[in-house]
Amino acid sequence: MQKVYAVTVAVGLPLLVGAKCVMAGQPPDPTASDANANTAGGTDALLDLTTGAGNTAFGKDALNATMTASGNTATGAFALLKTIDGHDNTAIGLDALEKTSAAASTRASGSQALFNNSVYFNTADGFKALFGNDGGSGNTANGFDSLLSNTAGGNNTASGYTALPVREPPLPEMIANSRRAVPLSWARRAFRLGDGRKSWRLP
Repeated sequence: MQKVYAVTVAVGLPLLVGAKCVMAGQPPDPTASDANANTAGGTDALLDLTTGAGNTAFGKDALNATMTASGNTATGAFALLKTIDGHDNTAIGLDALEKTSAAASTRASGSQALFNNSVYFNTADGFKALFGNDGGSGNTANGFDSLLSNTAGGNNTASGYTALPVREPPLPEMIANSRRAVPLSWARRAFRLGDGRKSWRLP
């Protein structure tokens, strides 16, 4: 009985060692990164890249026009499509940050979020959130169509379905409630929660 036990241990140890070696390797990886840590997956993703580094693009034409940009992440068809030298942007969703060319430190999550953006430090989560923004910085929009048509307003926070929308006519580019209206395109430090029926403007 003792001899049988000794043989079992001797045979089992090599099997355990072999199993450990197999688990330590990288799983099959169909997408390799280049020497500058850029990774592309999808037709024409990162197509025009020259000296940029640390970019990740997955989806048709994602980061397509990027040449010298660095630190960008685009997931979704046409995400960050026109970014040439912007850096540290994150776009998740179809057409997210599509027209951005030189923006930095901006995050868009949702189809067409921050679609027209061209400036810095904006955050948009939700379908068409901050869709029309092209000159305002420091905005945060969470929810379907929130800050949809903000153009140049900065430092605004909108959270909820259609929060801080543009109303037209008769008040194009205006935030309106029962007491007063504030020009949305130049609004500063405006804050709205919920479905757009209440707004607060900080001094």
